[in-house]
Amino acid sequence: MKRDRLMVVAAGVAFAAAVLWMSGPQTTAQSSTGPDATKTAVVNVSKVFTEYERSKQANDQLRKHQEQIEAKLKDMRDRIEALQAELANFNPESKDYFERQEKLLNLTVEFDVYKKVRVEETAREMRQMTEEIYAEILATIEELAKEQGYDLVLFQEDIEIKSEKLAEVRDKIMQRKVLYASSQINLTDTVLNQLNQSFRLKQSQQ
Repeated sequence: MKRDRLMVVAAGVAFAAAVLWMSGPQTTAQSSTGPDATKTAVVNVSKVFTEYERSKQANDQLRKHQEQIEAKLKDMRDRIEALQAELANFNPESKDYFERQEKLLNLTVEFDVYKKVRVEETAREMRQMTEEIYAEILATIEELAKEQGYDLVLFQEDIEIKSEKLAEVRDKIMQRKVLYASSQINLTDTVLNQLNQSFRLKQSQQ
């Protein structure tokens, strides 16, 4: 009787272990794919900024504007240098010398003011452009994430870890937030395509 009772207990323990073993993987699968699971995607925002057609157009416009400013500054600089060279040919006590010296002073002040104003103007335009494009990128990411059922979208960086200095390597490692992401959850190209299509449509309607 005692031996039979032990066999029944052993059989019960073995059955319970088998049930737990079979239910274990099923429970794990439910927790990873259940209704409370977070669906995550990644976007390389740097690539979007670089390849977005509106960014390229804005950068071209800023570059042309900068070239115009540089041309204006060069012309003013040449005039300043010419006046400086002329002064050497006049008596420092002469009327002509004082007239040219005053003109040189005025032109130098004009050069400094023009350069300062244009540098600040260019920086302001670049800041505004960056803010507008970034807001547009975020709005597009949010729209696509909601459409495709993503709960969280992370910034995926392209960081070249190799460096000559150990401190730089450590800094780059710390900067990297996403260590791995499957290409199946990478929305970078999808975001780019939608942004560029929308931009082309707006351009065609102007």
